Amino acid sequence: MEENRFLFNFTNWPDAIYELELRITDWANNTGTHSATIHIDRTAPEITLQSPAANQILFDHHLDILWNVSETSFQWVEVDGIVIWSGGQYGENNSNWMNGSQSIQFDLNRTGNHSICVNARDLAGSWPTGASGPNSNQTCIEVHLPEETY
Repeated sequence: MEENRFLFNFTNWPDAIYELELRITDWANNTGTHSATIHIDRTAPEITLQSPAANQILFDHHLDILWNVSETSFQWVEVDGIVIWSGGQYGENNSNWMNGSQSIQFDLNRTGNHSICVNARDLAGSWPTGASGPNSNQTCIEVHLPEETY
């Protein structure tokens, strides 16, 4: 039996979920079909850090962090390089994948400069088979808690 392969170029297809159907008819007029769903996602999640503002001078040690992510993703927040919050575990069909706005409150334990980073990793590569790997993004800012405050 001879094996035939079909190649498709998806380079110019926009990010979306596609339903593909292959229909083949042989020389004896026998027809067969095969359907598949593919998810093209080449775009990393966009992260908007709404609060605090970059280079903000804080009035106390209570840090309110508010952000928005453009697509369903696993998210985590780092303060001074330490993960202080994460949106759940990695994995397909996990209810902890999030999108939209999120917020947390964190108490700083020292004065001085602090870095805040919000990270997001999307579902690409997790649905349905993980062929290409996820898209990741990170947004970071610096804030300052003056020594004079305490």
